[in-house]
Amino acid sequence: MRKLQFPKTITALAACAAMLAGMLPLPTAAGSVPVLTIESAEITPEQAAAGETIAMEVTITDNTEGFLATSYGITYDNDLILEDVRAENAAGASHSWCINPQKNLVWFCGAGTSLSTENEAQTELMFTLYFSVPADAADGANYPVSFTWTKVNQKPGLWVDTERTDLLEDVQSAAVDGGIQVVDPNAPKLSHSEIRLTVGDTKTLSVTNAENVLWITTSDLTATVEDGVVTAQKEGECMIYAIADNKMLTCVVTVTKDGIYDIMGEGMQTIYLRDPEQKVSLTCSGYDGEITWQSFNENVVTVDSSGQLTGISNGSAMVFAYCGADIYFAKIVVEYPITLTGTGDVNLDGGVTIADVLTLNRNLMIGDPLNEAQQKEADVNLDQSVDSADMLLILQRALLIVEELPLTVE
Repeated sequence: MRKLQFPKTITALAACAAMLAGMLPLPTAAGSVPVLTIESAEITPEQAAAGETIAMEVTITDNTEGFLATSYGITYDNDLILEDVRAENAAGASHSWCINPQKNLVWFCGAGTSLSTENEAQTELMFTLYFSVPADAADGANYPVSFTWTKVNQKPGLWVDTERTDLLEDVQSAAVDGGIQVVDPNAPKLSHSEIRLTVGDTKTLSVTNAENVLWITTSDLTATVEDGVVTAQKEGECMIYAIADNKMLTCVVTVTKDGIYDIMGEGMQTIYLRDPEQKVSLTCSGYDGEITWQSFNENVVTVDSSGQLTGISNGSAMVFAYCGADIYFAKIVVEYPITLTGTGDVNLDGGVTIADVLTLNRNLMIGDPLNEAQQKEADVNLDQSVDSADMLLILQRALLIVEELPLTVE
């Protein structure tokens, strides 16, 4: 394997550096910020042993303002060898570069580029870096490749757009690093390395290339796991371990009390409300227009204009989102803990009056339904049933003959 020293001429680089040194950015407003991304790549242990070279692409996105001049570098893991650098289009070809293998650094310097417009691709390929990895690279090894903004001689990088505004700080913060991961295609693989759940939610993890898997959670209080099904119990963070073929795979689980569910997609989601203090909202992330929300049973759950749900009584109801001509929906199941109160407030208006007597009478005489919360309030003698005896006690409470309910009748 070879290490390249200077695949571009010193003359071109010196000319670019001279131009950069003499340029003073003017204080004009910047446009959109370009995003530089180093693509991540994978290689198998067999490919590494065979000496195969891995290509990693460097792309630029949202380059709507173009650039007048740039200067930045890419560093790579000490065990990697940078075999070659190739410019792929006008944006890349406008750069000169040099490689310092002792510092594991390639430094780019350029001026002028084509612009991404609404009629052109928003992501452009600038360079391709060709790396070789150690021949003995094992499954799970990772070799980072990252942007750097300070050269080996400590001179800072530069990114000046066509408006002569230095965008270096913004470009630097938006840059996306990459790396080379050694992956054995026959080794056990866990479906997720990180998941976020709301209290009460479940998520199924799976392991490929393994028949027998032992599942372990570091905190049953935060999340339980059984046969790969993770159930969120309480706010916090824990680790789920999947042990297969003497290999330990991990998934970080973050449990939050409040939750936001995106219902824009195929199939119907079922969302549970189990904690009255929990804030749960629905959203349609791919729709930018105005959304009209509607609950088809507001005795069970209501939904406000922002998509936030409020459980009214235990049961299930459909909630719809009208996004222009498209309709999305979810099934909401309210399972709040029920307290056996028996106060006689059958209509749940905060007091006990003749109206409660009439509500219960309609239920007993003509079958008008009572939801679960109403039945609990109507059972004022706490005998686990709602009947005329309860109605008589509620009438007495409404007439102030009985001072307080519930009242256990001997």
